[in-house]
Amino acid sequence: GVHGFELRKQGKGRIAVDGWIETDDWFQAIQI
Repeated sequence: GVHGFELRKQGKGRIAVDGWIETDDWFQAIQI
């Protein structure tokens, strides 16, 4: 979720705090 996006922006990978592993497509969609 959003937590995963925050971790991605911080360069800490794609594992979200809620346990989900997000995909590049998900991140791209969030950024749009």
